[in-house]
Amino acid sequence: MGSLCCCFGGDSDEHRHVNQPSPETRRRQLAEAAENRLSSRGPSEEAARRQKRQDEADRINMEKGRDNTGLSWRVD
Repeated sequence: MGSLCCCFGGDSDEHRHVNQPSPETRRRQLAEAAENRLSSRGPSEEAARRQKRQDEADRINMEKGRDNTGLSWRVD
């Protein structure tokens, strides 16, 4: 049938010259990219988690009536 188009995986010699990194180099590059992503968004996500936990604790304390102000409501 012949090769209709090179994008269908034909054995054309003109497409074998693509310079692909070795598997070890590729793994190292992927590991470095993952580390960079984690380090770049780590502190902001941690701050958001900390704030969310604090907000949740404040809400629970307010519901229980212990807002640490020294004031309390009395209903007679």
